[in-house]
Amino acid sequence: MKGTDKIVGNTEQNDAYWSNSRQPRFLPLWRQQGMTFRIIEILPHTIHLANRVRTRGDGLLTLGLTLVLSGSVIKAVNAQIVPDGTLPQNSAITREGNIERITGGTQAGSNLFHSFREFSLTTTATAWFDNATTIENIITRVTGGNISQIDGIIKANGNASLFLINPNGIVFGPNASLNIGGSFIGSTANSIKFADGMDYSAINPETPPLLTISVPLGLQFGGNLHSPGEIQVMGGGNNFSMNRATFSTQIERGENNTTGLAVIPGQTLALVGGAVTLDGGIIRASGGQIEIGSVGAGFVSLTQLPLGWRFGYEGVQEFADVQMHDRAAVDSSGSGSPNIGIRGNNITLTDGSLVLIENQGENSAGTLQVNAATALEIIGTTPGGEVRSGLFNQTVASGSGGNIDIVAPYLHIEDGGGIIAATFSDAKAGDVNLEIAEQIEAVGSARVNRSIGTRIGAISFGAGAGGALNISTGGLTVLGGASVAAIAWRTGAGGNTTVNAREFVEAIGVNPVSFQGSVIGASTINAGNAGNLTINTKRLIAAGGAAISSSNLATGAAGSVTINASESVEITGAVAGAANPTAILSAAVIVEPVRQQLFGIGPVPSGASGNITINTPVLRLTDRAQIAARNDGTGNGGDIRISASEVFIADKGGLTAATNFGSGGNINLQTASLQLRGGGFITATAGTNGNGGNINISTDIIAALQNSDITANAVAGAGGNIEINSRGIFGTEFRPFPTGNSDITASSQFGVSGTVTISNPDAHPSSGLEELPANVIDASERVIVGCAAAQGNSFTVAGRGGLPENALEPLRGQTLWQDLRVISSPLSLNSFLPLQGEREGLAQSDRDLARLGEKGRENSPHLFPSLPISPHLSPSPFLGEGRDEGQSRSLIEAQSWVVHPDGTVDLLAEVISDSKRSNWEQNPSCQDF
Repeated sequence: MKGTDKIVGNTEQNDAYWSNSRQPRFLPLWRQQGMTFRIIEILPHTIHLANRVRTRGDGLLTLGLTLVLSGSVIKAVNAQIVPDGTLPQNSAITREGNIERITGGTQAGSNLFHSFREFSLTTTATAWFDNATTIENIITRVTGGNISQIDGIIKANGNASLFLINPNGIVFGPNASLNIGGSFIGSTANSIKFADGMDYSAINPETPPLLTISVPLGLQFGGNLHSPGEIQVMGGGNNFSMNRATFSTQIERGENNTTGLAVIPGQTLALVGGAVTLDGGIIRASGGQIEIGSVGAGFVSLTQLPLGWRFGYEGVQEFADVQMHDRAAVDSSGSGSPNIGIRGNNITLTDGSLVLIENQGENSAGTLQVNAATALEIIGTTPGGEVRSGLFNQTVASGSGGNIDIVAPYLHIEDGGGIIAATFSDAKAGDVNLEIAEQIEAVGSARVNRSIGTRIGAISFGAGAGGALNISTGGLTVLGGASVAAIAWRTGAGGNTTVNAREFVEAIGVNPVSFQGSVIGASTINAGNAGNLTINTKRLIAAGGAAISSSNLATGAAGSVTINASESVEITGAVAGAANPTAILSAAVIVEPVRQQLFGIGPVPSGASGNITINTPVLRLTDRAQIAARNDGTGNGGDIRISASEVFIADKGGLTAATNFGSGGNINLQTASLQLRGGGFITATAGTNGNGGNINISTDIIAALQNSDITANAVAGAGGNIEINSRGIFGTEFRPFPTGNSDITASSQFGVSGTVTISNPDAHPSSGLEELPANVIDASERVIVGCAAAQGNSFTVAGRGGLPENALEPLRGQTLWQDLRVISSPLSLNSFLPLQGEREGLAQSDRDLARLGEKGRENSPHLFPSLPISPHLSPSPFLGEGRDEGQSRSLIEAQSWVVHPDGTVDLLAEVISDSKRSNWEQNPSCQDF
């Protein structure tokens, strides 16, 4: 059969049509032989009978008659509510036209218990619980083993809350609705537990229950014997749209937005079962609470509130999946304190499906909380791009907006999806708090409309302050023009963005149509001041036109950017057609005229730039990438502070605190190694009347090559000051004005030039320091007495450059040794001895020198080069006087010395008499001590 083929038969009311949806859909009634059928699903070779799935290869369905429909089947769902007779006082059903009036049941205090074998409603049917108005809780179980299919109205008297428990599953059709005064809890739990221990079971109804007057304590799910059934809500989808004037952030309601399951304002609507699917279905609780829980096994606690109920999942061992598609909606907007909670294993929103809290009153809104055991996925928009899939908590009144709290191992959002907390009034917006254990991915823009970018944001679009964006994750990835940012669009101040990523943060690429770069930031568009951006991670990567930004476009001030990366920061790349290169920004930026008109801002920003602080071992800027605290408008530039072991800047990348009109900001750089290549730059240059900023660089080595500049120039104002403290500078030097070479300049075209100070310390002040002993010692105990010191003399040792010598190292000679003798054999003691024929003359010469003192040097200059201290041989020091060659030779200790007029000292082997000393020298012998 094809999608438009009719089912052939004797129809009494309407034709039924083929449904090729991936989910069951209700179709018009088809009547034959006195029975009423409704087509829910047509699937080849699959039979849905009495809500139990049986598979047959022949495609036959037998219900007292046989229907053969080309391998497809029809499911009979005649409206029926049948009591099971298991209660002390059983329920009674009275049919009054299309109304199924339900009376009886067993009352225990303010609780009224019902038990049914079947509970289903056709489109026009109404199930009316005709209870006393004193009843607070109507507790209903379905025990017959069939799914409850509800496409009609469920009604109750007074303010009673209604519990509907069917472990086999519950399907709400597009016409299903609620008309009750209290809360509604639909569940596929096995049983309801009460505070006094009573277990009201839909699995074991044969056991007579001891019905209780206490309030329900919780829902018991699953186990080894029974897996909970699914809950499905079907419908035609929401008619929300996005306000284009707010750049796709505000969700607006269409007309006749009253369809779907709903409770009265302030109450709770909860669907807690196995897998929960909203196929175009709508769930509403104006100003109240909505709970979607998908539980595989475990216990869900219940706590009664003054209005509604609170749910706890601490006792759940296993979760199932939650799916929302085809414009499904969960909406608790209103004037109370609305809350929404969604719990599941994999939670998926697609096709323009959304979860919305809009605060329309003076009270603060509640929290939109999503907990996924495995992953949360938000993907796409409606086919026409009218609304994006997403999670939204916004305020349009005097009450503040609520938070969005998400806990999951993985978060994936793409194709225009959104997570947005916003204010469109004077009230403060809520925060966005993401605790994603492993990874967050925000990717691209909507395929049907590229102007709808994927977005995670905390936004102010009024006078109220924006909320904070707090992210804790293993890794954050932002691709293809997506945005993760806290933004101030109007006069309200923007919130702070804080990212704590255990492993990495990366922003890469641009929107393929608008060329808007991927953004992680905290920025301002108009008059409100931007918040601050803080990133703590191991590795930060920005590439392909992306921005790490706290910038401003108009009169508001930019915030500060602080990055702590324990391994590296790498910024690289620019994209042709993009307004800005890849950058870390805390800058006042001029955008193109089309955006100026779109945003309603002037052509030149006047707000101040913010400051940038980066702490990392390795910083790399390449391919025109920038770290910029610049100001393209009339304000002053911000400051840049960088602490890194290695800084590499190349291919026209750079650090800039430059300005067009105001004064340049300051750049402070501390690093062990600074390399600039291929036009890399560090600049705090000011334009027009501003003064140049100051640049302070402390590094071991600077290498600046290929026209790479360090500048703090100005036009009419004063040039800035550049101070460089480095042990080595290569490839660059100070020049009064910029040239085609690598320059260090602080010039002013019309004003006073700045100063450039370059320091090259030979050693670090702390090098060579020795730790002093803690204990004080007696100096006299450390002195070894030898020969007496000369009286009236002094001894001074001056090292190189006038610095004192190191007391722990040997003295370095100040005169070169020149030994011109030819040594024909390896050095040995004998190498220094005279030949046999020379010994007598040399020995005699030695004896003469010992006696003559100063005259000995004059007579034998060829034997004794001029040295500061000349170790003279004693008379026959090796041979000995009167010894023959066979006697042993030994060194003789010097006994005295002679000081020559030129300051040369000769060591002598014997003590000479005082008459032969210089008349100014008073040197007592050792025996004088």
